[in-house]
Amino acid sequence: MNVSTSELASKYDSISSVYLQNKFPDEAFKLVDFEITDDVLDVGCGPGKQCKYLSPLVNSVIGFDISPGMIEFARRENSAPNIQYFEDDAQTFGDHHGDWSEKFNKIICFAVLHWCKDEEGTLKNIYHCLKPGGTFILGFPFKFQLHGKTSCYGETGDMWIRNHPRWGSFLKDYDTHVFPREDSEMFLECMRSVGFIIQKVQIYPGRWVQWNEQWIKAQLRCLFDPVTQIPVQHRDEFIDDVYKWLYDVTPKRPNGVLQGELGRFEYIIILATRE
Repeated sequence: MNVSTSELASKYDSISSVYLQNKFPDEAFKLVDFEITDDVLDVGCGPGKQCKYLSPLVNSVIGFDISPGMIEFARRENSAPNIQYFEDDAQTFGDHHGDWSEKFNKIICFAVLHWCKDEEGTLKNIYHCLKPGGTFILGFPFKFQLHGKTSCYGETGDMWIRNHPRWGSFLKDYDTHVFPREDSEMFLECMRSVGFIIQKVQIYPGRWVQWNEQWIKAQLRCLFDPVTQIPVQHRDEFIDDVYKWLYDVTPKRPNGVLQGELGRFEYIIILATRE
């Protein structure tokens, strides 16, 4: 994710209000009751919106994110007396916070797991922090059209860029930082192997939405990681080309309605517990 500064985090925050980052946590929160005695951990909290939303409903909230820009923005815009923010990595945070062992009644994690190469290590960290009897609710997009090396939808944006006559040369030594899951059952089995008990699974196909070129391009700047490999002076042209490709390959309905907020994908929400 290309959100290394507070300015980019602010832009991400504004687009997430409109697109997928807020819709699916809203759906997920319908599956669980938060109580005033709860201590909550938000893994990959981003700009802190969910932390701020939960803060009056629970005892305490801790949020962390790997992006310093996100944490700076969260502390400035989404603070509360019972919220703490940390800069850390979902794949390794268990090594840094020994006092978090079995600390949290509820743990949330949205739009994070597809950024984690070590999904088992990430899940073990989360399990370690969850109290026995606690609830873990997560959601993330999978079956991406834009990200990854392969997709059930055909050529991905990552591969199209690598084969592009102009942009491909900038990505010769680039290793993707997004790891889309194509098989939800394999992921659920990984969760079970860690110790989670799966209580509920909901899968949402990409919505048909009215595309706004400005907003889609803003998302690409924040979420399409190959942009970091393009010289700054050429990034506007790069985003233009990616947008044109994405628009061409995305199914359409009349009046500018396309499938998916950023090309086709599905979103999975999982409710799990620890014995």
